[in-house]
Amino acid sequence: MLLFVGYGNPLRGDDGLGPAVVHQLAQRVQRAGVQFVTCHQLTPELVETISQSCHVVFIDAFVGGCPGEIWCNSIEPSMSPGALNHYVSPAMLLAAARSWYGAKTTGTLITISGASFGFSEQLSSPVEAALRQVLEWLEQGIDYYFRVYGLAA
Repeated sequence: MLLFVGYGNPLRGDDGLGPAVVHQLAQRVQRAGVQFVTCHQLTPELVETISQSCHVVFIDAFVGGCPGEIWCNSIEPSMSPGALNHYVSPAMLLAAARSWYGAKTTGTLITISGASFGFSEQLSSPVEAALRQVLEWLEQGIDYYFRVYGLAA
């Protein structure tokens, strides 16, 4: 299974980017073997779902950089002492999936620099433009993931 996890607060402007991307992608891509999850923040409850996936794509906004700038990085599983208490990262979730379930799940983190994180349900213009670009890229990338991970089409 290919899993997309969009996280952030839709009531805080650009922080709602992750859920917005995943929601729109779910409307565009209705395919067996692809699952979509949105949440306000990453929590240990996601570990079991992640462990059942061959690859997970996390999508989030961040403060810093030029608004609308897109970053895409592979995630190396990493668990720090006392992890999974107050702050959970994608790397921690992958490490927990490997440790708790023996999963071989790989991961990618897509982040977009935000411009506005105040109280609003609207994305800023640069982030909205980046969202459209990421959606196109992810739609095209799904076929690639299915080939690489040997998923049924």
